[in-house]
Amino acid sequence: ESLDKNRLLIAISAEDQIFHAGNNVGLAGLSAAIKPVLAEANDTPINIQADENASHGTYTRVHEIVRQAVRDAGGDDAIISLSTEPL
Repeated sequence: ESLDKNRLLIAISAEDQIFHAGNNVGLAGLSAAIKPVLAEANDTPINIQADENASHGTYTRVHEIVRQAVRDAGGDDAIISLSTEPL
């Protein structure tokens, strides 16, 4: 198994905008944006990178959506990590 596994990055801005692959997908589009990647490889590591000023409520909702998408793909939600820093 390669250590160079691709990683899904989801970013939450200070204004609570949600980005994936450079696109502002919002809460409504997040699941649809990541499901194709998880369908191909349900063990793809996922990092939710939240600006330190992003709201806790937005982070919580993003985490719930991501966790459900991982489970729907048959994966283990232990692949989800969080980092906080200014974006």
